[in-house]
Amino acid sequence: MTTIRESSADIDAAAAAWAARVDRGPLSDQDQAALEAWAAQDPRRAGAYAKALAVNAHLDRAAGLGADFAPASHPTAKAADRRRLLATGGLLAAASVVGAVGYAALSLRGRVTTAKGDIRRGAP
Repeated sequence: MTTIRESSADIDAAAAAWAARVDRGPLSDQDQAALEAWAAQDPRRAGAYAKALAVNAHLDRAAGLGADFAPASHPTAKAADRRRLLATGGLLAAASVVGAVGYAALSLRGRVTTAKGDIRRGAP
């Protein structure tokens, strides 16, 4: 017996339909049972349904902006491009090396070293 496996697009469409029905209001007990039975038949369905609910929640947030909202009239935050990020990282790395070398040089200033067993007296 050959079974035809549902495509992802079919599952997504059905999940979107269920999410739209839930968004309109509470489901009846019969519809809730049908939704649970539908989701239990294939694990991909539960994931698609969760994704559809998340999309609906995102759309609800966008609807809160109002019908007259024009995205083109609002400035968008400019994302840091890769070159700027790499340049900043390089500068920070170089500054760290310079700082470490400078600290080492300053911490050794005035320190006198002798070979094992030697004693140094007086000014060098």
